[in-house]
Amino acid sequence: MSTKTEFQQFVFRVTNFIVNDPSFKKYWQSAPYSKFLSENLRRHSEYTADNKCIINNLDRMMNQCRMSQEAKELIQRLGARKWDSALNKHIHREHLFPVGEAVRQLGRLSVDPSEEKVEEILDKLELVLITKEQQRKLDAVMKSVGEPEERAEYVGGVF
Repeated sequence: MSTKTEFQQFVFRVTNFIVNDPSFKKYWQSAPYSKFLSENLRRHSEYTADNKCIINNLDRMMNQCRMSQEAKELIQRLGARKWDSALNKHIHREHLFPVGEAVRQLGRLSVDPSEEKVEEILDKLELVLITKEQQRKLDAVMKSVGEPEERAEYVGGVF
């Protein structure tokens, strides 16, 4: 991600502080620490440059997120104009790089958590739209693990 929003820059600064904290370095695998970081990382891709949440707003999601060809076609076929329960039955919001994997990689940096390495991990965080069928296929073999490229390839998504 070359151009970062002000919010994404903020998440980077906070994350960099967290991974350099002695308590995080010691306890990153325990639930309170990993869950705290996870919740912050989850938001990294969920806001526009003008700080508007894209979750549950189809227009914003379509402007900010890549989507599989199948998801795009399904949204058009359904004539969806907003994110609602009907669309939610067919389309899934997926972090192409799982947040849990980002937490694990950040935790493993505890010996040398340089800003460059933290930024490299955060740059992989991206929210994409895929079909529920693609989600099931992905979760069957790569739930919460894997690099973005291999996960995208596995679902056969042309983004």
